[in-house]
Amino acid sequence: LISGYQKSVHYLALKEGNFSAPTCYDCHGAHEMEHADSLNSKINKKNIAFTCGQSNCHKEQLNDYSGSIHEAGVLKGNMDSPTCNNCHGNHGIVTKNIENKIEKTRELVKLCSNCHSSVELVDRNDLPTKVTQTYSESFHGLATRGGSKEAANCESCHGNHNVRPSSDSLSSINKSNLPETCGKCHPGATEVLFTKKIHLN
Repeated sequence: LISGYQKSVHYLALKEGNFSAPTCYDCHGAHEMEHADSLNSKINKKNIAFTCGQSNCHKEQLNDYSGSIHEAGVLKGNMDSPTCNNCHGNHGIVTKNIENKIEKTRELVKLCSNCHSSVELVDRNDLPTKVTQTYSESFHGLATRGGSKEAANCESCHGNHNVRPSSDSLSSINKSNLPETCGKCHPGATEVLFTKKIHLN
């Protein structure tokens, strides 16, 4: 755990003199430290987002995550639903070379696919089936696989922290929000684009 933390973005920030960067007690607590199974623990799955979103840390990301489909699942006790550490890791949170867009795109697709291509997880949570496969077969997926640095990945359309179902009026893939979402890559896109399936079977 310590060697993982020493390679993390948090520890590197601490070494560079950013003394607001988190160390052990910021996430685990000090005298009040409890096991992760305890509902009062700062690292209980239901509390992790609030721990990461403390006022001097990732407050903006917590605001985005609040109300998302993932947070709703976590608060209902669904252990399949992701919170911060499921996507970002625990002690060894490392920075990625975000300049390498193709690496970022492929890694994002792989990250989301870890859950959304799991037959058991999809069945257990009554999620849409084959979303990874149909993305892979779509223009965006084919372009990404072919080396495009600009093609849309999961995050481009669905967002990251604030992922919501299309039925939610705040969702980036809600019909009323599609002109803005698709327009980020396709300026002036017409409604014809929004009536076509994006994930192709």
